[in-house]
This record gives sequence, structure tokens and C-alpha cells, in this order.
Amino acid sequence: MGDSNLAVVLRNRLRASEPFSERTGEPVSAGVPFPEGAAESGSLFRLLGPASAPCAVQTRELDHWGDGSIRWLLVDFLASSRASEGYRLLPSEGETLDAQGLRESPLQHRIEGERIRIETGAATFELRKGGSFPFESVTVDGEALLDVEGSGLYSEDASGARYRSSISTLTVEQSGPVRTTVALAGGLETEPASERLVDFSCRIHFYAGSATVGVELTVTNPRAAGHPGGLWALGSEGSVHLHSLELALALRSSPGDRQIRLSAEPGERLRLQGSAVSLLQASSGGENWRSPVHVDRTG
Repeated sequence: MGDSNLAVVLRNRLRASEPFSERTGEPVSAGVPFPEGAAESGSLFRLLGPASAPCAVQTRELDHWGDGSIRWLLVDFLASSRASEGYRLLPSEGETLDAQGLRESPLQHRIEGERIRIETGAATFELRKGGSFPFESVTVDGEALLDVEGSGLYSEDASGARYRSSISTLTVEQSGPVRTTVALAGGLETEPASERLVDFSCRIHFYAGSATVGVELTVTNPRAAGHPGGLWALGSEGSVHLHSLELALALRSSPGDRQIRLSAEPGERLRLQGSAVSLLQASSGGENWRSPVHVDRTG
């Protein structure tokens, strides 16, 4: 990577946005584009933050140009609101991972049979095949925080029958000094497991030195849908009616011991909600709620 290409990288500044102005160690994942030939595949990078201090960074090549050079690079780091001048991504100039201190990361994982244990340095998470969704336990400073029996992913169908999640596969999908990702999949089933309503897949992201986790959840219907007359009508054969889909995370301590901060909309600051909170997202709505595309299966 020559000097002219270095200037291109310097212009890719990553800034902490205003809504996060009170946050420290905020996980950031950003895609950085490169012009063709600017960065060879396998190149190492370093990240400079406030006062040009080196920051732990994790990178992954997502796409390449025809000549094999990097086209898109995924960059993971922990941002601080103090970094108003932004972050600078630079070539490593021959530095090794050891020289960047990345192997000193507190983020570690251990696979124990059907369990995965994640140590971030701020919290310990355990996930188990067949266990509670998404965590079997969460521990901070030696204290178990999660009430497993009251936590999980639930759904109700049109008749009011209740289904609970069952984790069937559990895999460490990506492991690095800044972010480790665990992929899990399974289904929402009646208890005892006799009927499956829908399938789910989930990715959980853990970050070094942080108790923050990112959760990406997808729910799918594995049944083949019927489209009589080529119409995709609600309630047609093979479709599933979800009356509700609920992710519950219950704490073991008494309600007065905890406080919850919530940002319900993009761009909003975190606001104190007390010791309990329920967030409802309803489909449809807005000024076009009368549109015929928003009617249910009964019209």
C-alpha cells in the first residue's frame, strides 16, 4: 500500500454520532470501501483514535476487486464520544498482531460439550444447546443476573397456544480480539415438544471489555406456501398466524435493584425507564394504515 493509497484510507473517518455523545466503549461495525488496487488481500491495519492513540481493531475482508485487492473491509472497534475528531484507519506498516496488543484482548470463548462460554472482561455469558434463549446464564462481578425460567423467546398462534424456543444448533461463527459472534438456530415449539410453529436463526455479537451484546433474530416459516391464482394472500395454505412474538429477559434481583435505560427509536438518547419495561412494536400504522395491504387474513 503506497503513500497515495494511504491518503485514501485517511479520508475514511469513522465518527461517533451525536445520539451516542454520552457513551464510552460503544461497539461499532463499519464497512470501509477501497478503490481497486489500494489494499492487497491479507493486509493488516491499525486504528488511531483520540489524540492519535492506537485502538484495538478487528478487520475482515468482505469483497474483492477483479485483481484480488480489497473492495470492502469490515472494521470492528469500540468508539468513545470523546473522539470528536474521528478515527483513522491506517496500514499496519509491517506491525504484527502482537505489536498491536490484540492478543491481550479479554474477549475469550470456550466450548464445553454442548455449551459455549464467552468471557468479555466485563461479563460472562453461557449458551447451551437445548437451553434457554438466548443465554443459559449471565454473570457480572460474580453475580448471576439472569432468571432463566422467566427468560426466553415465546410466541402465540391464532388459537392462543403458546410456544417456546428450543436451541438445536450452536456455533462460534467468528472469533476476534474485538468481536466474537455466536450463531444459534432452532424452533418455537409447544411444551413438551410435539409441534413446531416456526424456525428461528440468531446471531449474537459479544465485544471485548463490554457487557453489551448485539442480537440479530430471524423467524421463518419452513412450510411451503400456497398461492392460488398467483396471489400472495394472507392466510393462504401453508401460512402461519403469529399472534405475538416475545423476547423476555428477566432479572434475578428484586425490581428496585435495577434500572433500565432505553432508546426506542434511531437517533434517540438512552432514557431511564425504571426497573421494568415493555416495548411493543405493532405492524402497519402511520398515515397509510387504511391501505388494503394492511388488512389481516380475515379482510
